Amino acid sequence: MTPRTDLPRQARELVSELGERAVVCDMYDLTGSAVYHDVAGTDTHEVRELISLVRRVPGPVLDLAAGSGRLTLPLLALGRQVTAVDLSEGMLALLAARLEESPARLRERCTLVKADMRTFTSPHRFAVIVLGTSSISLLDAEGRAALYETVREHLAPGGRFVLSTVELDAVDGHEVEVPFVGVSGTSYRFFERWNPEAGRRVVAICPAEPQDGPVTVATSTVAVVPADRLEAELAEAGLTVLSRHALGDAGARHRDILMEAKAADPPRSSANRHVTSGDRQTEPGTAPLWPALLTPDQQGRDELCAVSAKGVRIRFADGRELLCGTSGLWNTNLGYGNPAIAAAVSKALSEASYLNVFRYENDHARRAAAALIELCGADHYARVVFSTSGGAANDLAMKLARHYHALRGDDRRKLVVGLSGGYHGMTFGAFALSGEDFGQRLYGVDQRLVRHVRPNDAGELARLLERQGGQVAAVVVEPVLGSGAVPLTGEYLAELLRLRREHGFLLVADEVATGFGRTGSFFASQGWPEQPDLLLASKGLTNGVSAAAVVVASRPVAAAFSEAGAVLAHAETQAGTPVTCAAILATIGEMRRLDAVALGRRVSVRLDEELAALRHPMVAGTSGVGCFRAIRLRTPDGAELPQAEVPAVVAAVRRAGAVVHPGVNGVQLVPALTYTAADVSELFGCLRAGLSAYSGREVPA
Repeated sequence: MTPRTDLPRQARELVSELGERAVVCDMYDLTGSAVYHDVAGTDTHEVRELISLVRRVPGPVLDLAAGSGRLTLPLLALGRQVTAVDLSEGMLALLAARLEESPARLRERCTLVKADMRTFTSPHRFAVIVLGTSSISLLDAEGRAALYETVREHLAPGGRFVLSTVELDAVDGHEVEVPFVGVSGTSYRFFERWNPEAGRRVVAICPAEPQDGPVTVATSTVAVVPADRLEAELAEAGLTVLSRHALGDAGARHRDILMEAKAADPPRSSANRHVTSGDRQTEPGTAPLWPALLTPDQQGRDELCAVSAKGVRIRFADGRELLCGTSGLWNTNLGYGNPAIAAAVSKALSEASYLNVFRYENDHARRAAAALIELCGADHYARVVFSTSGGAANDLAMKLARHYHALRGDDRRKLVVGLSGGYHGMTFGAFALSGEDFGQRLYGVDQRLVRHVRPNDAGELARLLERQGGQVAAVVVEPVLGSGAVPLTGEYLAELLRLRREHGFLLVADEVATGFGRTGSFFASQGWPEQPDLLLASKGLTNGVSAAAVVVASRPVAAAFSEAGAVLAHAETQAGTPVTCAAILATIGEMRRLDAVALGRRVSVRLDEELAALRHPMVAGTSGVGCFRAIRLRTPDGAELPQAEVPAVVAAVRRAGAVVHPGVNGVQLVPALTYTAADVSELFGCLRAGLSAYSGREVPA
């Protein structure tokens, strides 16, 4: 065969000697990939130093020119969600095979993409983008410019671009041959021909002891890009180099340079950018929007302003797309943007933009009420009252309970009992019933007719009822307390039901948070030995698309009003509208079509596995059931994490790529029922990274 003139001299001689037996191939094609994988897998010095840079920046990683996974697998072991991109089918096949042999917790966090790193596109943004093994040298100046643009487009705010290049110490061209032993134990001859004047090097690899038959000679021609030139190119592309240093264990005549860059700072930091009014920028806390429960210094930040959502991800005004670990405040049990629900709402808007249940009825409300009675259980429940929020529904339930007892001739029953730590909303009645200190005294909330007892402490409730049982109209409980994700125990429920029979109060199940599949059944109270008198639902009721809530009344409660011909003094202008009721009906239909309760159970199993595997000095314990979990955190000295520090932990996890909810001395995880196993793994990868970033202590994968 004709000798390859571009190969190093000794490689040319070998190819000439082998003749037709020589199979000269590109290092990255289907044949050469196996050789490259075997040789590159022994080079660990870059991996160690690159990983040490990556671990400083929590969040998902984009591994460009990933090859057979020399960096991908260590990045996965770090607990990161990794998108591995390569143009070579051979390389990706090798990486896929390695992933199949890896633990599921690593495999599920990896996404493989066949693409050119210069033109790769993704809707996601990445905390770190890595380009290892001098892959920058494969591109010419035009290709590098395209790559930098791709990197800028996909870096999250504050993200890092980590890459390496090679510099030649000698000024003259030279050739070297280095004996090499691959990961498989195969001995190789490794040839390099350097030509600094031409700005390139040629590499050839072949077995040291060829056997009979074809002999693979894998080759590649790559550019030599000095670090100074690379830094200048990065600066021109809007990327600032933060650090560069030589790696150890390089060849005798050259050195490897590891570089870390970030997007150049804009005129105003996006983290501190505030919304503008016309041409005038507003100060923090003075923008037209006054959001709920955000301190003034947090208001107006683009990183906290959502602009769109789809599936289980939210895009924010700062350009980042984050995994939602809260189901949108546990509203979107089926994920964002369900098309069937959107279509039903659109149809209702066009057919009946507004109809009410205020001294009238409407057909949409009739059908939704019937569907809810069937869903809750027609043998026990009889009627549905529409409301607009969980807080308003709690107000309604308290009024309904007091009116019920008055109809039965016992108008002394005005007290309503809630649980300490329970949350029922912030309308005035629900605000009084909520068992946390949200400043009720500051706002003059009247709590004279409200009592609180500790959850799962039946003795305290029994003692209260011994003293004032004849005055108690209702006991209101969340099956799982929304603050802290604390489930009511079976023993407590049994005693609660016994006390109801003894003292005659109404039992109200506030399922605003637990309803619609959140805890393993359509409603958590469906697993109780006896059903509540009133059941409250909101949030998941419409998959979050409408301000809606319902109070579902049992047959005995409904009968008391019907028999007396009594009118319940409650009405809300936007309750039971066609749009709301269309959303309710479509949500019920989608829950059944998707078998969403079963999906949620499967997600719950994955949460169990990940929580059991979560090891970190900050983790003090976990609680919750189904897709409703809480993680309690502690300080280095073992004390519970101060509540004032919880927002900082939530922010660290958000920077790592996921939205979680602040909990009691920790964080809460409330994923959608439609989460995949990969979504669960990603959520915990972000959690680990966030805890590491907050505490400075790495979380083992």
